[in-house]
Amino acid sequence: MVDEDLMQQRIQDLVHSKVDIPRPKTWSAYPIALHEIEFWLGDQDRFHHRIRYTLDRGLWRFQKLQP
Repeated sequence: MVDEDLMQQRIQDLVHSKVDIPRPKTWSAYPIALHEIEFWLGDQDRFHHRIRYTLDRGLWRFQKLQP
């Protein structure tokens, strides 16, 4: 990737163009609507880092959880 800003602009142009993008017939997709997601980062001393993000009225809120 040479220019990330240019790539982002091209993606937005394509999304807003409503062009049907051809893809192989074997490709399929499922829509995913997240309301909550948790990230877990393990540490050597078993003091793991856990953060939960919850969608609340259109805003993502985060909460640090106990290891």
